[in-house]
Amino acid sequence: MKKGRRKSRFLKRRKRTKTPNKDKFSMERELKAAPWLTKKTSRIKTPQFKLHNEIIEFCQMIEPKKEKLLLRKKAFEKISKLIADNVADVSVHPFGSYLTKLFLPNADIDIVVLSSTLNEYGLLSRIGNLILHRKEEYINC
Repeated sequence: MKKGRRKSRFLKRRKRTKTPNKDKFSMERELKAAPWLTKKTSRIKTPQFKLHNEIIEFCQMIEPKKEKLLLRKKAFEKISKLIADNVADVSVHPFGSYLTKLFLPNADIDIVVLSSTLNEYGLLSRIGNLILHRKEEYINC
């Protein structure tokens, strides 16, 4: 009977010593694969809670910072003012990821220009000439 006890103790010790190393290795690999994941979330054992935290952390990582929002707002205001001041009877509106604030860091700003007096070709040629003549002001960063 003593042998049986020793064997079970040995197996318990063996499991205890191997598990932390495996968890540490898999946690490090997981953190490299998902840069938004924190150590706290990677330690969670329940899949539902882990997924919940991972979604929150991912959203926080890709959420635009205030500085980026201000830069984009200024860029939109600048281009819409340029168009409105130089082309009569137009309205400029943003749409897409800029409007919903779900843009990625290198995303563009989608705008639509509506005119009640100009056709599509006339509107595009006027706006194109405006921007081409001010190309030093409108360089993509």
